[in-house]
Amino acid sequence: MINRTLLIYITALLFLVIINISLASAKILSVKISVDGLACPFCAYGVEKKLKRVKGVGSIDIRMQEGTVTLTAEQGQSIDFAEVPGAIKNSGFSMRQMKLVASGTVMEEDGNLFLRYEGSGERLALKDVGPALRDKLTISKSVIVKGYVIGKPGGPWSLKPESVEDVAK
Repeated sequence: MINRTLLIYITALLFLVIINISLASAKILSVKISVDGLACPFCAYGVEKKLKRVKGVGSIDIRMQEGTVTLTAEQGQSIDFAEVPGAIKNSGFSMRQMKLVASGTVMEEDGNLFLRYEGSGERLALKDVGPALRDKLTISKSVIVKGYVIGKPGGPWSLKPESVEDVAK
């Protein structure tokens, strides 16, 4: 029979493994979109209606005067930001830029940095990383990265980081 101390130790070890696995995947925590033409509440409602269908979206904050829409992920979910440009276009508007906040684990391949992406095992390339931020992007470490999305719908996406924060803080 397994003694009680060994059982507690094994349970604690499994818990740590599960926590580390969940931190190893990137999550898109929020997306801020600049949208041209948000002039009235009816316009905002049309955009909100389409963005509610984007996978992982929990809440939507529309600022008409600023021309911005901020999506926040549903608890425990990741926003599928690749769906956002199509949703904006289908609502009859144009997207200027997209900024996101993502958490995940940094990895390096052939001198290029990536944020390990949740679910399918995909990853988000980190582009135009300056020396100061590169020092903060420690390989195999969980971080929160804020930056601008680079790419076009249907093509590969990458992220130009503005700031990096260690998750352990």
